[in-house]
Amino acid sequence: MTTIEERPTFLTIRETAELLRVHRRTAYRYLAEGRLPARKFGGVWLVDAAELERRLEESGDAAA
Repeated sequence: MTTIEERPTFLTIRETAELLRVHRRTAYRYLAEGRLPARKFGGVWLVDAAELERRLEESGDAAA
């Protein structure tokens, strides 16, 4: 059984943009380019926070 702690945490595009310190449009561009680990739920794009953090650590970059 998956516990609450093991469930993925998701960020909205707005939250992702704030985290990356980029404009919201830039975050949407990253999404379109496949640079953000995101899924669409009910018409809303949500970014997998843990996967985003992993990618940022691998790249050593502030932006995805």
